[in-house]
Amino acid sequence: MADFKLWTSHYSLFYSVVLRLPTDVQAEAIPLILGGGDVLMAAETGSGKTGAFCLPIIQIVWETLKDLEAGKGSKIIAQICKC
Repeated sequence: MADFKLWTSHYSLFYSVVLRLPTDVQAEAIPLILGGGDVLMAAETGSGKTGAFCLPIIQIVWETLKDLEAGKGSKIIAQICKC
């Protein structure tokens, strides 16, 4: 998961409970989503679609909260205004 640049402080918890190796769907989708890309997936049940969708969202929320705690609110507002 280090290649996905997911937060490291919580990684060991997820690794021990949920993640061993990313599925093919996750390996393709997570970097695209974290890079700001749009992703449309269709795959079989159990292929990792939910993880591919949820993990980047959790990452983005976590990073946003850290930025707010560090007083970087203007950076967040600038990113929102780009949409």
